[in-house]
Amino acid sequence: MNRIIRFAILLFFSGIIGGFFSIGSSIFVALRYLASILIIALFLVSKRKTTISKKELQFVFFFGITFFVYPVIMILLNVYSRGKENIIINSMYYMLTVACCFFIANFYKGTNEKEFFRDFGLVGFLFLITGTIVFKDISLNVPTLVNNMVSNVRSDRSYLGFTNPNQVAILVAVVITTIFFSELNKNTKLFIIIFSSIILINTGSRTPLISFIVAALIINFIQFLKKKVSTFNGVLLKILVIDIIVGIFIYIIYNLIGTNINFYYTLDTLSTNRISRQVATISWLFDTNNLFFGLGMFNTSFFNSQPDFLFLHTDSYYTYIIATMGVIGLLLSVSLLIIAIQKASTVNSLTLLYIILFCIIYSFFEATLFFPTSILTIFLLVSFFLISGRKDSEQLIEK
Repeated sequence: MNRIIRFAILLFFSGIIGGFFSIGSSIFVALRYLASILIIALFLVSKRKTTISKKELQFVFFFGITFFVYPVIMILLNVYSRGKENIIINSMYYMLTVACCFFIANFYKGTNEKEFFRDFGLVGFLFLITGTIVFKDISLNVPTLVNNMVSNVRSDRSYLGFTNPNQVAILVAVVITTIFFSELNKNTKLFIIIFSSIILINTGSRTPLISFIVAALIINFIQFLKKKVSTFNGVLLKILVIDIIVGIFIYIIYNLIGTNINFYYTLDTLSTNRISRQVATISWLFDTNNLFFGLGMFNTSFFNSQPDFLFLHTDSYYTYIIATMGVIGLLLSVSLLIIAIQKASTVNSLTLLYIILFCIIYSFFEATLFFPTSILTIFLLVSFFLISGRKDSEQLIEK
């Protein structure tokens, strides 16, 4: 039975990733739905033991409130008047996905937690290899590519057969992270990470790099603050380091503001106009009295197909959730993140905390935090239910 369940899980991983691949996309989309149902059915038939902690149960409860109960209530109150069928179907798919991720996590709890990272990473890497071989959309001129990325000149970006370069970048980010946390031998890890990094540079996407670096800095800063200090000099050292970091940040801001450079314009340019577009979207929602409840919890394809919404820009998940579910939806999503962080703290898992932080940061630039079809969402949900904190802190530091 274990082999059958694992096969179903691998099909699910393939469906989630392949749904954005140009070759056989319709087949992979079907796999995404059928495999998730199959996984749940196999668990129920096999009567495998499942475990859930209080924090995980709390997460599932608020997940259901956020993505099922709340939108249904909005429909019943006629606050969401358009696309009702789409909202209902989308809500049901949210619940199917979280249930599927829960059972996937319990499967790997019964075998080896690290095998999840290996399986998910290798399936993703197989798609990257296939895209590279079939479409030959990779350049080895790394210095030029890096320079173009830094200077924001990204006219020639690699698609590798996916819908867009950013989708490739998300997959690469997940592959690098999962392979890093897996138990593959060092040489295999090194090869996959280097190969994936070259693909990442070819996509021209800077979001994964920012997410990797910022999440790692936060983790290291937390570790620094958590170190036990028994001397007065140790306390002074911590204060000094914090003051230096804050001082450097203030100095940079002061010098940018003190020049002729418009600070807001500079940040907006670096983010490829994401900031100004999000501000414009929020302003429109406020002016049309849609800021509090949103326009309706539609899936992305329905939302982007509506002529009335085409001018709205939702590259950030947080803007997207406000546009679709309003400020209430944003607060509920933040509540889910708080619960996830609390679990990471409770089980003392730096691995889980890093994954959560990585997904939070990534979602400032891409609408990909809590979406049933998102690779990043599956990675986050399974990791949340899976990781129990067994010496995660030590393992992360050793690596």
